Amino acid sequence: MADELGNDPKPWWAPERGDIDAIVAQVGFNLAQMVIPIFLLLPLGIQIDFAVTHFLPGYALGFLVGSLALAALALGLRKREKRADVTAHVYGNNVPAVIVYTLSIFLPVYLQTHDVMRAWQIGAAAVIWTGIIKLALAPFAGVIRRVIPVPELTPERLSTEIFSLLDQPGEIERQSCAARSLARPNAARDIVNMIEEVARG
Repeated sequence: MADELGNDPKPWWAPERGDIDAIVAQVGFNLAQMVIPIFLLLPLGIQIDFAVTHFLPGYALGFLVGSLALAALALGLRKREKRADVTAHVYGNNVPAVIVYTLSIFLPVYLQTHDVMRAWQIGAAAVIWTGIIKLALAPFAGVIRRVIPVPELTPERLSTEIFSLLDQPGEIERQSCAARSLARPNAARDIVNMIEEVARG
């Protein structure tokens, strides 16, 4: 791939090996993510056809819009810096968010109301509000980066912090107590019990 835009005979949209590798990996990863909430809710009696028709369209739309936005940003960088070695990061959701929204929003509402549509509406509203909050905070990303400098977020810094704690057993115990005070140690067991109760009818 030519580094200078003027020396590159290919159009901006022509994929090269790196682009294809990223697309194959990310699309496969996102397809796997799509089925997570379906199989998490299947034991509750949530029909696959409902999950497919109500969960996947929003996921697919978000994937499309996010990918187009990142492609536009990459194209702008390519033109601005006159470079031909620019590509967009393929957009995708993250597994922890998928699991958390499914188990901490959709599941409790469904267990309380036994109304799958109501649970879906509240879950969709939570996703929309999350997006609104992220967009509202986006202009302050520069301020956040200055408060938490990137050089501080390094493996070396993490290693230093961990080894410093190893020499402070009292601090480790204090942090452990603070974490335990916020924890719900039986949360996973309680969720499993609720799912089993619903499955038994």
